[in-house]
Amino acid sequence: MLRGLQRELLHDVDVSILLVFIFILELAAGISGYVLRNDTYNLVSNTLQSSMGKYGGNTSNEITYIWDEIQVDFDCCGVNNASDWGKTNDKLFNDTFLPMSCCRTTTGAIGTVRCMDPDHKETLRTTGCLNSFGSFIKAHAVSLGAAGIAIAVIQFFGVLFACYLSKQIKLQQGHTGF
Repeated sequence: MLRGLQRELLHDVDVSILLVFIFILELAAGISGYVLRNDTYNLVSNTLQSSMGKYGGNTSNEITYIWDEIQVDFDCCGVNNASDWGKTNDKLFNDTFLPMSCCRTTTGAIGTVRCMDPDHKETLRTTGCLNSFGSFIKAHAVSLGAAGIAIAVIQFFGVLFACYLSKQIKLQQGHTGF
């Protein structure tokens, strides 16, 4: 059976090892985010294309919401352009109908809009979301990676300080050892 001080020392070592392990994981995540930033377009393209067929309907409200937000916020339509919506094999869209978020409309409009008509071309968002959204993600991937590394470094110094403080307290109490 371990005495109180020995148990306390083992606990301190266990906590230190756990914190160092978390530090290594955070550092690895930050580095991989920075290294993989060039694969952003492939990842965004695959994700956008695979989710287009799930737009609309009762079971994909989250996907519909996300697509609408991306298309409005980034002033884009489809993956490469608006014609991508006609390729989704979905009865909801064809060459004349698009999601409302592909069209620049007035607030409060409901349903689908014929913004591909020659009379309404100025209301159609023509840029594909891959370029605008992909550029946004790629630009911020470096920031996220840097933030992850900065947090990991701060945490590392926190672990070192905690170990030092624990040792100083034990020395003050007259205990020797770790």
